[in-house]
Amino acid sequence: MSKDQFDRDNDAGGDVADDELSRLRRANVELEARLIEAEDTLAAIRSGDVDALIVGEDIYTLDSAHAATNAMRKDVLAQMQDAVLAFDVDDHVIFMNPAAERQYGCAASEMLGRPRADLLRERWADAERALHSREALRTQGSYRAESVHVRGDGREMHVECTVSLLKDASHAPLGTLSVIRNIDDRVEAQATLSAATAALTRRERQFATLVENSPDIFARIDGDLRYLYVSPIVERYSGVPAAAHLGRTRMEVGMPAGMQPDWERAVRKVFASGEVGSFKFNYTGAGGQSWTFSARLIPEFA
Repeated sequence: MSKDQFDRDNDAGGDVADDELSRLRRANVELEARLIEAEDTLAAIRSGDVDALIVGEDIYTLDSAHAATNAMRKDVLAQMQDAVLAFDVDDHVIFMNPAAERQYGCAASEMLGRPRADLLRERWADAERALHSREALRTQGSYRAESVHVRGDGREMHVECTVSLLKDASHAPLGTLSVIRNIDDRVEAQATLSAATAALTRRERQFATLVENSPDIFARIDGDLRYLYVSPIVERYSGVPAAAHLGRTRMEVGMPAGMQPDWERAVRKVFASGEVGSFKFNYTGAGGQSWTFSARLIPEFA
């Protein structure tokens, strides 16, 4: 090999080495910049300057707004009594506030990055309601509904959820955000009220069956001495249908004027004293037939 050829080869080899060295230097600068950025991000997260969700080795920065705004939002989420959960597009947990930790009996540090099914299972009252809610989420971006959540430990709770889509700046889906309220107390109260209403309805039916088939007249009268109820048998004596009594006084439905003062005095005494009273009177019906009645006046208490 000639000396000139040797020099040319050495020069070419040197150029290759220089190019590789330059590439490595550029890569090192880029890596250093990324490390600095990562350290800055982690420092901001630790100080509360940036809201971020950490899943495995990935960091999801939700907002890069002013630190005070982020700190305020974090304080609000931390103090909320309702559970707040966020899930990514693959239905993995990416956020839990303290209320969610308490409600579902597990720490966010244990659940972040894990599938929703590890945290809860949802049971709907019927398939139609579930389908309607999912369709509303797809077409309107949110829904509000009641369902049952079964925790990882098997405990069940009735909940009311407001679920919204999470989107990035370009409106690409990021996942869902759920605000969840435990309504066990409300459901229990509704069940108690329903049971009480059903029992009252049964008693009213029993009362109606009793009084409407009785030969005696049963009536309810308010503080203005107007009829609230009177049993059908009243028509046999007065010639006035029971329905025609409602909202009217005895004078307005045909009580003899001479009897009115004694009747009113006896009824008002019961209202004033709260004690059982009585009133005896003679009554001549529309057909001219006369009867003697003995009325027992019993106060009703609210």
